Formats: sequence, structure tokens, C-alpha cells
Amino acid sequence: MKQRPLIILLALGNLGLAAALIVTLANRPLPRSAPVEVRQATNAPLRQRHHSPPPSPATPAPEAAGRLPRIWPQVESTDYAQYIANLRAIGCPEETIRDLIIADVNKLYAEKLRALNPSLKTTNEWWRYPATDPAAQREYYSQSRALNREKRDLVKALLGVDLDKEMQRQQGYVYGQAEPALDFLSADKRDKLQALLQKHQEQHRALYDQQPAYGGDWQQWQEQSRRLREQQQAEIAALLTPAELESYQARTSPTAQSLKVKLRAFEATEEEFLALFRLQKSFDDQYLYAPGMATNWPARQSAQKQLEAEVRKTLGEQRYAEYQRAQDPSWSSLVEVLRRHQLPATAADSIYELKKTAEEQKRQLMANRDLDAAERRAALAALKENAEQYALNLLGPAAFKEYQQMGGWWLANLGR
Repeated sequence: MKQRPLIILLALGNLGLAAALIVTLANRPLPRSAPVEVRQATNAPLRQRHHSPPPSPATPAPEAAGRLPRIWPQVESTDYAQYIANLRAIGCPEETIRDLIIADVNKLYAEKLRALNPSLKTTNEWWRYPATDPAAQREYYSQSRALNREKRDLVKALLGVDLDKEMQRQQGYVYGQAEPALDFLSADKRDKLQALLQKHQEQHRALYDQQPAYGGDWQQWQEQSRRLREQQQAEIAALLTPAELESYQARTSPTAQSLKVKLRAFEATEEEFLALFRLQKSFDDQYLYAPGMATNWPARQSAQKQLEAEVRKTLGEQRYAEYQRAQDPSWSSLVEVLRRHQLPATAADSIYELKKTAEEQKRQLMANRDLDAAERRAALAALKENAEQYALNLLGPAAFKEYQQMGGWWLANLGR
């Protein structure tokens, strides 16, 4: 709180305006009830008043800053709603009010969370490994979730804003850009979906806290988890249209995330990604996430072959060949290096062709019985040197050095 008077001074735009306002306020008391709309928080916790010390006589403060501590007790209040009204009465901008109140509320609830955490209890036996109590930990997680809900509700009641979005804004994120997976939805539906997802997250955490101890009934807990997932999926489906639901799943589902990793070096178009997503999701729903099917290997292997055939048919021969190449770790690593160094994508084809040619030449040298050991070592060393020089000239020193450490292991293997 010691820095808050200075923050408010800066927020007023310039020191002259701030000084004039403070002089005026210093000569008249603040109204008990400011004539502005103030959101009332039911059962809101009281905040602590923080008294700023007077300026040090050794370093005289500017006149405006010196007057502010004298009127600050009139601005502060243990009641959040009155505190907000007082800040508005002295002309504090709304954004600054939000920042001040949210920082204050976060500090208040951080102290409450610390009081709950059993791992923070002090002990003089510093040499001992801290004892853990699973039941106490579960209770702590449950209480901390309740406190976080209470904190979000308090900020909403006081300021009319979503705490999570405000924290993102303060950290440099812009709503709508921070959640690109939801930007296809209207603002109203996006807010409803995020509220639903927040509820689902809390439900999952509560279920996680109920995990049975060693030797407990894990099968029952897993069944509860499965039913919860199905219930949550049904709630999302009820909120969104079929087209919106598919768009949401294509952006956020485990199938989509896994597919994005698989295709990171494929450069799929949006249409290709959606087509592959539909095929993969149909497979995953039936053979990966359905109860009992994850271990039904014969049926799963047969379906995997059918899936691959459908992928080939969907992409066509040329794109399917590129799709297969993208599954090669050495290719995907090369593509990532080129992207980071902003090199042309055609360099990947040249390096990949170099790899195939050089490895074939190495196989021929290893199979050539007319060479003795010394001749073979010399030939392999020359092959390695030529391949490295070609790659260095193509990629440049920085990209080549990174490629040697990420996927370019085959270059070192040429000389062995």
C-alpha cells in the first residue's frame, strides 16, 4: 500500500493536475457516499487499511506527494465498495481502480491460501523430510478451490469484470487473441463456454482429490471419471450448434492436439486438417476412448490399417507421400530448423535427398569387400566431410549448428 498514493498521482495524468486536486480535497472532507454507482458485494471480506509513513524529513517530497498521505485515510476504507467510491471521487481512472482492487484482493486471498496450506507450517526440525497427509492435502485443494471461487465472485461483484480475463490483460494478453481456439464463436457464446469449462475444470479437480489410496477401488473411480467426461461433453454439445461443436473439437480435443503434433512438418491446409481430423476422431472415439477397446489389439490393428487407407484416399498419392515423409523425425526436425531461421522450404528437400544419397553410399562402402579397413575409414571420412560441407553451404553456420543437434545426427554417423 505504500506505493499506492504515488500510483494514483501518476494515473491522474500530470503532477500539476494532481496537486490542484489534492489541495482541493485536503480542504474539504470526502462525501460519505459518493454519487456514483458502486457494485455491492454481499458478505464481502474486509480489507486491511495500510497507513503510509510520512515523508522522510531528510528528503522532502514534492508538495503534491506530501499532501496525499494526509488525505489518504479519507480515501482508504475497510469496505471495498466504499474504497472504490472514494477512488472514483478523486478522479482515479477505472482501469487503475481495477488494477488496485484486484492487486489488493489477490494479496488478501494469498494470505488466506497460505494459512490453509499444511506444507507451509513451520517446524524447528529442519533436517526431517516433511510428513505428508493425503487426506489433509485433499482438504487443502478443496478449500483452495473454494477460496478461488470466492475471490472471482468478489471481483465480479465489486467491479463487474471477470478476474481471469483481467489477470490475462495485466500480463499482456488480449482477450480474443489469448483464446484463439474460441475466436470462431460470438462473444456471448464464448463467455458461456468459458464459464462452462471453468466449472468442468473444478469438477475434474474435485474428482482428482477423491482418488482412492493404494489398494482402493480404482475401477470405480475411473468409471466416475468416464461418466463425468461424458456429462461434460453433453453439456458442451447442448450449448453449441453441431458445426460449432466440430470446430471446437477440431481446435481443442485430445485428438486434434495429437494430430497437430503429427502434422507439424506436413504443412496441411485447413481443409486437409479437418478431413484428417474427422477420420482420426472416428477412430479414436471407437478404439482409443471407448471402454475396453484400448486393449482390443486385433480390432484396433485392423481399424488402423483401414484408417491409413482412408487417409491415402483422402490426400491423394502425392500428398500422401509427403504425409508419410512428415512422420520421419529427421524430416520434421529439419523443417522446424528451417522455420526458425526463416530459410526456404525447398532447402528441406535438398537436405533430405542428401541424407538418402549419402546413407546409400555409406551402405555401399560398408559392403565393398575390396576395401581394407584403412581405405574404408578414409572413404567414410571423405563422405562425411563432403555431406557436412554441402549442408553447411545450404543452411548457413547458425542453422547448420542447430540442425546437427536436432535431427542431423545422421551426418556424424556417416563417418562411423
